[in-house]
Amino acid sequence: MKLFLLLLTILFSNTALATEKYKLVMNESGSGNWGAIRYEPTTGRSWHVKDSIFIEILEQELPEKSNYIIKIAKTNRTWSAVRMDTNSGKAWIFKDKMWKKILESN
Repeated sequence: MKLFLLLLTILFSNTALATEKYKLVMNESGSGNWGAIRYEPTTGRSWHVKDSIFIEILEQELPEKSNYIIKIAKTNRTWSAVRMDTNSGKAWIFKDKMWKKILESN
């Protein structure tokens, strides 16, 4: 019975996480300000904050429906972000107000 309850808890926990419509990542910038990105984990669609407004991040090409994570980090003067498709391993860097694909070496 305890095992059954544990399995139900795990099942419903994962379901709840999988249905989150948006996630938010935020970090301090090197200049003492901050940067934040709101994103949809299933589409990769995302927005950065500028002057308290969410601005959609441009795409070179629309990513396919999948499972995405975004990590954000402080740099010397500002902040930087990387988005990754956790199913394919494809990744993009946030640069010049858009996602730019990180190429694979052969």
